[in-house]
Amino acid sequence: MSSQMTVDEVPIIDGHGPGARWIMTDAERDSIVKMLDIDEVDAAQMTSHNMTRGRMTCKSCGKRSGIDDMVHSAQALGIHSKEFMVDVLIYGPHGQNPSHAFDCSKCGTTFEGVADWRAYPPWRS
Repeated sequence: MSSQMTVDEVPIIDGHGPGARWIMTDAERDSIVKMLDIDEVDAAQMTSHNMTRGRMTCKSCGKRSGIDDMVHSAQALGIHSKEFMVDVLIYGPHGQNPSHAFDCSKCGTTFEGVADWRAYPPWRS
């Protein structure tokens, strides 16, 4: 986990291993709204997600990793449908998922390391 936590993440320390709650910033939410064409009511429900690690920093442009980068990568690769991603963003993941790398939605550089949702209930806080 990053030793440099910022205001957009809160450390999670419990019996399930280290992690961090990524608190969605307005810029992150706005980016996701545009990518997935989400309405304001649904967008307001996107607040935070418990992740297996702290946010990373893009080595090229300095952007902090976020859920918007995960959505961008999944959309670019055609991995998930819009409906699936909106459901997960609002209600949280429905089960364990593999850790994976993802690209910066600002410049396309792959972040160092991997991340995934915390794989235990409650999915969201």
